[in-house]
Amino acid sequence: MLLNGACAAACPLGFEISGSGCVNKALTDLGVLYFPFIIMAAIFTAIVLFGKCKKKGQLVHGKSKMISLQNTLTSELVFIAFTQILCNIALFILAFAFKFYLLCVISLIAFGINIIISLLYQSIFWRNTINPICKRKK
Repeated sequence: MLLNGACAAACPLGFEISGSGCVNKALTDLGVLYFPFIIMAAIFTAIVLFGKCKKKGQLVHGKSKMISLQNTLTSELVFIAFTQILCNIALFILAFAFKFYLLCVISLIAFGINIIISLLYQSIFWRNTINPICKRKK
């Protein structure tokens, strides 16, 4: 066994065999959190769905009616887009740290595509929702 770079017959007290060397038992690694971005997306989806359950009372044709003012699809897309941005940033950092430069380029391309799609969606969304309302008021 290797202990501090020298050969040893057995691991001393407080050490255990790991591969071909001795490792201190007191050193513990952090636990692994599997699929953190999927967990985050599930939490965001739950927030959006619980937000949909919240209703507000409004008068419609003289009668009180409970309605939800939330646009659920847009809320979900906002949260998922944020998660995708974080995924791309994490991918770039890890690819750069482990010297997978082709993956760095791919993650930057995916990041750019994500930004372009977000801008296109936002421009279409605002054109279809805000402009018709402004035109009706005139």
